[in-house]
Amino acid sequence: MIPATSGSGLKGKFIFLVTILILIILSLITVTHLVRERKAVILSLTGKARTLTGVISRIIADKTLGNTEFAKLARTILHDEDLQIISVFGVDGEVEFLDGVDENTSDAAKSVMFSALNLSQGRASSPLLLPGTDTFDYLETINPRENQTDANKNFDGKVVWLRLRLDNVNQAIRRIIMENLKVTVVAILFSILMATFLSQVIIQPISLLAEGVRRIIQGDYNASIQVVRNDEIGELGLAFNEMVTKISENRNLEKCLYEQEKLATIGQLAASMAHEVRNPLATVRALNQLVADDLSHMTAQAAHLNLAIEEVDRVNAVIEQFLAYARPRESCFAMEDIAAIIDRVVRLTSPMAQKKGISIETRIPENIKGWVDNEQISQALVNLVMNSLNACSSGNRITIELRTETDGPIRSADERFNRKNLDLALNRQIPDTLIITVGDDGPGVPQSIRDRLFEPFVSSTPHGTGLGLAICRKIAQNHHGVLTLSHKQDKGALFTFRICMAPPVKNRIE
Repeated sequence: MIPATSGSGLKGKFIFLVTILILIILSLITVTHLVRERKAVILSLTGKARTLTGVISRIIADKTLGNTEFAKLARTILHDEDLQIISVFGVDGEVEFLDGVDENTSDAAKSVMFSALNLSQGRASSPLLLPGTDTFDYLETINPRENQTDANKNFDGKVVWLRLRLDNVNQAIRRIIMENLKVTVVAILFSILMATFLSQVIIQPISLLAEGVRRIIQGDYNASIQVVRNDEIGELGLAFNEMVTKISENRNLEKCLYEQEKLATIGQLAASMAHEVRNPLATVRALNQLVADDLSHMTAQAAHLNLAIEEVDRVNAVIEQFLAYARPRESCFAMEDIAAIIDRVVRLTSPMAQKKGISIETRIPENIKGWVDNEQISQALVNLVMNSLNACSSGNRITIELRTETDGPIRSADERFNRKNLDLALNRQIPDTLIITVGDDGPGVPQSIRDRLFEPFVSSTPHGTGLGLAICRKIAQNHHGVLTLSHKQDKGALFTFRICMAPPVKNRIE
C-alpha cells in the first residue's frame, strides 16, 4: 500500500494560486467600494454646492445688500468645514467677489477663472464640475433676473465658483483601505487554511496516483492505493488499483508464456540431444568399461578410463535434467509417509555430505502422511539438499524440517497465479498444508540472481545447469504448492517447499 504523501510542489502552487485569486477578488471589491464611496461624497458635495449657489443667487439679486454685507454673509458661509473658497465672476470674467483665497490657492483661482469665463460666455455647460485631488470646484451660472424686481431687470448673469474640500472623501478612502487591509489579512490566512484543506482533499489523492505510477515504472507491480472516498477521485483510485491488478496478471501471464516458450525450446533441444548424444555416449561408456575391465591390472590406465566413464555419466545426468524439465512425466499421487521420503533423501545425500565435512540435521515429526508423488518429491528434495551441499563448505550444517499447517494462507502472488485454475484467490485458505524447509548456514544466494533463481538456466554455481530449482518449482506446482527462498538473519539460505495435502482430483492411486 502506498503511504499517504502529497506533492509539495503542487500543493505550494495550489496555495499560492488560491491566495492570489482571493487577493485579486478583494482588490476588485476594494476599488469598487472606493469608487462608489467617492462618487457618493461628491454627489453630496454637489448638492451642498447647489444649495449654496441658490443662496448666493438670492443675495446677489437683493440690491439692498452692499458688498460689505455680502462679504459678511460669505464669511459666515465659509465657516462650513467643507467650503474653502467663494467667488463671483462677471460675464467678462472680471472677479466681483473673492474670499478664501490665500497664497496657496491663488494659482488655482487663476486657472478656475478661465473656466468661469468659458462658462459665462456659454462655451461650457452649467454647472461645471472640476474635481481635484484634495478639493472639488463647482462653477454654475446664475441668472438673478428671475428673482429681480422691475427696477433691476438690466442686471447681468454671473458665475459662482465654490471650492469645497475633499477631506471627508479622503478620510472615507483611508477608512476603507484600513478596513479592507484587515479583511485582506484575515482572507489570506483563511485562503491558506482553505488551500491546505483542499490540497488534502484533491491534491493528495492525485499525488498518491502519481507515486503509484512511479512505482509501476520502477517495476513494482504490487503497488496499490487506499481508496476511502466515493466521489470521482475515489473511482479513479479504484480504476488505478484494477489497472495494477490487470498489469500484474498480464505480467504473470507473459512470464508463464515465456517459460512455456522456453520449455518448448528445451523440449526440442532435449529430444535432439536424446537422439544425437545419448546413444553415442552409451556406446562410448560401454567401450570404456570393457577396456577398463581388460586393463584392470594396469592401475593408472584403468583410473583414466574410469574418469572418462564418470564424465560420460555426468553428461548423461545433464541430459536427464533437460529431459526431466522439458518432458516431465505425469504425476501419480498416493498416500505416502513424508518422513520416510525425507529419511531416504538423507541417506542418499549423506555420503557426499560426510565427504565434504557437512552435517545434515532433521526435525521430522512422526506419522505425517499426504497425497504426493513419491518420486517427484524425492527428486525435489534431493535437488535442494545437493544445492546446499554445493554451496556449503566443511563445518557447515544443513537442516531439514517438516511441519504442517491447518488452513494456512496462500501468501505469494506466484502461488496465486499458479492456483488460478483451482479457483483459489490471494487471501483464500488451503486445507492441511505440508511444509518442508531445507536450510543451510552457507554463503547464501547472490543478490543479483535472487529474483530469477527459479528460472531455467539461472544458477548460483559456475558449473550448474540452472535447471534443478526450476524442476523443483515445477514439482511444487504439480502438487498445487509453491517453492520460495528466504534468507536467515545471520547467513545462509532457506528454501520452503509448501504443498497442499488434500487429495488430488485426478492421477490418484488408491
